[in-house]
Amino acid sequence: RGATMIRCLNALAYDAWIVGNHEFDWGLEAFADCVGLSSMPVLSGNAMMEGKPVGRLGESAGPLAKLRPYLLKEVAGFRLAIISLTTPALSTWLPPEKLRGFEALDPVETLRVLLREVSAQQPDAILLAGHMGLTRRDDYANRVGALTREFPQLVAYLGGHTHQNHSSETVNNVLYTQADHYGIYVGKVDLTFDRASRRLLRREAVTVLMDHPIALDPLVLSLA
Repeated sequence: RGATMIRCLNALAYDAWIVGNHEFDWGLEAFADCVGLSSMPVLSGNAMMEGKPVGRLGESAGPLAKLRPYLLKEVAGFRLAIISLTTPALSTWLPPEKLRGFEALDPVETLRVLLREVSAQQPDAILLAGHMGLTRRDDYANRVGALTREFPQLVAYLGGHTHQNHSSETVNNVLYTQADHYGIYVGKVDLTFDRASRRLLRREAVTVLMDHPIALDPLVLSLA
């Protein structure tokens, strides 16, 4: 019911994880249990629970009150904002009894609002991490083209959902990278800044295949 994965993420000290559609395969209660078990923030900028946006659910929401729309993190003296989005097509794959009032709103409209809030905090770079992937043409579940066209100020888009490896691509002036699925690849994004002006000079991405030269982690093996 997802708990093993969360224990592994906790052990690997991830900064956050983003809500996707498979988090609800066992229903809302199992998802809430995983959120409660997570030692790191759980993100979804366009998620609503019974008409209330995440980050404003209140204690009555239980573990789901921990959900946040974005993460602010300092790396090497620079402040990075990572906004998160969940595919809006949850109800396409999941019956209402699995979601129990949880929904994901239009990602483009959501990002328009969140960018104003995040930009006011003056981060040095804004990244988008979305449980949506790059397709030849946008569909309802994957809006990468629309998001990168309307918001070219994004430094990078960290993609998912479509189970593909995109090491490094430029989509409407936004760096796009996606590390496949199932942990087959690990994604790496390097941002180079000028320390005096704090201006972004270069952005690069790569995905690294986790094959035989990479040793199996004994802690993860013991947890799984």
